[in-house]
Amino acid sequence: MAEKYRVALIGVGGMGIAYYHANCFVADERAELVACCDINREALDKFGDQFDIADRYEDADAMLGTVSPDVVVIGANETAHAPLTILAAKHAPKAILCEKPMGLTVDECIRAIAAIATTGVLYMPAFPKRYCAVHAETRRLAHEGELGRVASARIRQSRSPSSSHRLSF
Repeated sequence: MAEKYRVALIGVGGMGIAYYHANCFVADERAELVACCDINREALDKFGDQFDIADRYEDADAMLGTVSPDVVVIGANETAHAPLTILAAKHAPKAILCEKPMGLTVDECIRAIAAIATTGVLYMPAFPKRYCAVHAETRRLAHEGELGRVASARIRQSRSPSSSHRLSF
């Protein structure tokens, strides 16, 4: 088998999205979890213990500089997405996966895109539900006026109350 992609995760507490990503990488024989980072030591140790990750950091720059991962997954608080994308791009991994949103302002997004372009790293913002059939149909109905004036929408696709996504019209 070819060499494994070395994966590092930033932001492993909070909503728990890092657990989803980690489980996906664990299930893929082409990937290896090599490091994790979070500013909350308790969350960091809980995550590291569950996935048997020895290299744990509270500082993303230190982790990226020491571990040099192939893939960086950013699941930290949304206020940190753009700054962490810029930081990760400076370390030139092969790929960066960043949870939504890319940034909180257009300026943040422009700076993140510039950092990505400078290094040529493959970047993927995680918008997994954008083209989901139920989301697309709801958006179509709203745009065609079938739902009246819509200011906001929330769609739940599972029995879990925390499993919902907001739509942009």
